[in-house]
Amino acid sequence: MASIPIFLGFLSSIAVIAMVQVYRLFNYIFETIVEYSWHLIFFLPLIGLVASFILNQYFTKDKFSGCGTDLMIETYHHRNGIIDVKDVLIKTLSSTITLGFGGSGGLEGPSLLLGGGISSFILQKLKLKPKDIKLLYLCGAAAGFTALFKAPLTGILLALEIPYKRDIEKDAFIPAALSSVSAYVFSILFFGGESIFSTQASVIISTNLLIHAILLGIASSITALAFIKFLYGAKTFSRKLASKTGLWIPVVVGGISIGLIGLFYPQVLGVGYDTIRTFTNLTDNSMAIQALAAMLVLKIVATSLTVSSGGNVGLFIPALYVGGVCGLIYAEAFGLHPASIFALIAMGSIVAASTKSLLTGIIFVAETVGAGPIMFTVLSASISYFLTGKYSFYESQLNKKPSTKVEALLELEEIFKERKEALRNLNVSAIRLSKPIYFTVNMTVREALKIIRTNVYRTYPILNDNGQIVGSIDIETFFAIDKEKWDIPISELEVKKPLIVVSYQPMIRVIEEMLKSGEEHAYVVDNMQANHLIGVITASDIIRVLAEKI
Repeated sequence: MASIPIFLGFLSSIAVIAMVQVYRLFNYIFETIVEYSWHLIFFLPLIGLVASFILNQYFTKDKFSGCGTDLMIETYHHRNGIIDVKDVLIKTLSSTITLGFGGSGGLEGPSLLLGGGISSFILQKLKLKPKDIKLLYLCGAAAGFTALFKAPLTGILLALEIPYKRDIEKDAFIPAALSSVSAYVFSILFFGGESIFSTQASVIISTNLLIHAILLGIASSITALAFIKFLYGAKTFSRKLASKTGLWIPVVVGGISIGLIGLFYPQVLGVGYDTIRTFTNLTDNSMAIQALAAMLVLKIVATSLTVSSGGNVGLFIPALYVGGVCGLIYAEAFGLHPASIFALIAMGSIVAASTKSLLTGIIFVAETVGAGPIMFTVLSASISYFLTGKYSFYESQLNKKPSTKVEALLELEEIFKERKEALRNLNVSAIRLSKPIYFTVNMTVREALKIIRTNVYRTYPILNDNGQIVGSIDIETFFAIDKEKWDIPISELEVKKPLIVVSYQPMIRVIEEMLKSGEEHAYVVDNMQANHLIGVITASDIIRVLAEKI
């Protein structure tokens, strides 16, 4: 079994090397045209987006466009790692065209999708078990990332962290390590062993730097949230525009807007490696704060427009770019030297916050740039990661690893979507509601334990004096309480936010909310305003009803 991830790492690296060469070809065409006539830069992003749109709409089965990483995660969670290899190759080609012609984004999105897609194709041919295909698909994706950046530790951590916002896929550690190291070895044989970025700055440990790392973590969280929210806003606007005017209009509007940005700030177009290298090697604050602020805002705008206009690009590198600018602005505002140290710290912070991959962001900066400020990056990234809560670039990320029952819902969700005719009117009322056994906020731990002894459930709702549900609690919480504290009220314990639904809510919406939250229970109320509990449904109840219908 160990030989399979090694082989997948080797294949993923070959595929990514080929992808990079294709990207360089299109980027060479872009640069040649711009050298001939600078003003043609206005039209080139539009050409790239139109080509990408045509490829996605007319040559693929899956019409998904946008962040390749998001599609990779969606395939992992909802398709057991099964994706059409033809779609993967065409989407990768569309990514290289989009980025080569000036679309703003990163190559890591298509590299993850390509590594995972090639692995999925091979694994299906080997007729492995679905569970093994799913796990090794993730490892192939991580190998693709490693091959691109020559960062094996980051590739391993990415496989563990990227599927979830607040959890890890620990089963992926060993196979991801094998595939990533294999991809790394082959990649350095082809590209050489030098880091993709570098820095000459040295770190002097001081109390001031510790304080600035904390403040920069807060600033990074604000910047990351702004990036995420603008990205989602651009997607929403694009969908609304397409529904009213046609699919082509958002592509044209996005392409022209990106081209206009490129006329004034060409450094925000494309993947931006050269600009990031500049950030990591600045020794003094030679860039005006106004210019840096414009670069930060326009990079967010250009990337969001590229994704919302149909460009299949990655968001990891744009987050790195925005982090570098954020750190330089911070250094300029406080007159700090060397500026590049703060760029590095903010890079790790914004990547961790926006991708919900804390260790991945930290180790990526250490592997590709330098480990000098790593302890300050850990501090800053941890702050930004937690301050941004559950906000993430990737809509397909689950909050945490689902239970076995919720995993079964993942399987049934696809069937549910495919059979809309038979299940169109299915809502919560189709399930016979269980009579809720509940606790009240003023109930003591001792009284709650008496209820648990006669009604052995894992999770119980908590109601206030008006019969409104205000939280839920797991029985594990009670196991950690000393007997001397059994007379304290439940309200003083760790209470979870409950998943609340109404009886007329469509079943597909309940399933989606269960998948996002990882909760096995949903509490049914009469209406969202009154919030009076009338019953409880579980993942098992939904599975039973769907199985009967299907």
